[in-house]
Amino acid sequence: MDNKAAILVAKLVSGKRFKTFVIGGKAYTMRSPTIKIMCRAISEFAMTDIDFEKGFTEQFLSIPRNMEHITKGLAYLFVGDKEDYEAKAYDVASMLENGSIEELSAALYAFFEMTSMQEVFQVAASAKKYAEVAARTK
Repeated sequence: MDNKAAILVAKLVSGKRFKTFVIGGKAYTMRSPTIKIMCRAISEFAMTDIDFEKGFTEQFLSIPRNMEHITKGLAYLFVGDKEDYEAKAYDVASMLENGSIEELSAALYAFFEMTSMQEVFQVAASAKKYAEVAARTK
């Protein structure tokens, strides 16, 4: 019997897990991100107002008003850990703006599936709500 968790971790660590997307007529490959790359992407995704506790339709409808941060976060994931990653990510983000909402959302949700980030964002959203409740004066 295989140890599925060990196989998944081995694929993540070895970088053999990847997915290619066509966005705006250009192909981009997202490899399993390292923690450093995930933090870069998450720092952009965190600036969105997408409510990850809502259903897919509501999340999808909020993508257009969050395009700047989504394209930059995805650009970090596509560029990876390269020298001058910020300049390269800026260039990629500008090109991603030519993509459709469907193409960008497919890449965004693939990242969530690849890293189980959906759960992380749900926990972060809950923590934010608890912090707001705790910060209210009585």
